[in-house]
Amino acid sequence: MPNIFIIDDSISVRKALEITLRNHSISSASAVGGEQALEMLRENPSAYDLLMVDVIMPGLTGLELCERIKADPRYAALPVILLSGNVDEH
Repeated sequence: MPNIFIIDDSISVRKALEITLRNHSISSASAVGGEQALEMLRENPSAYDLLMVDVIMPGLTGLELCERIKADPRYAALPVILLSGNVDEH
């Protein structure tokens, strides 16, 4: 079964994604920010099949997290989906 790692500072987004994934028989784990995500990746580098990362988070942003992950050979091939709840009407 795939294991998706959700990194988002919004609890409602994390919970909605977790429920949606569970309804499709996909397991998930989550972190509230980039720093916590890096800690969890270091603890178990091969635990996740895909990362879903919020772009705008306090502290380490999603883009900065992605840069760090891709610079590390242990995670360089790990797929990342960047998410954003911001909508620009212009």
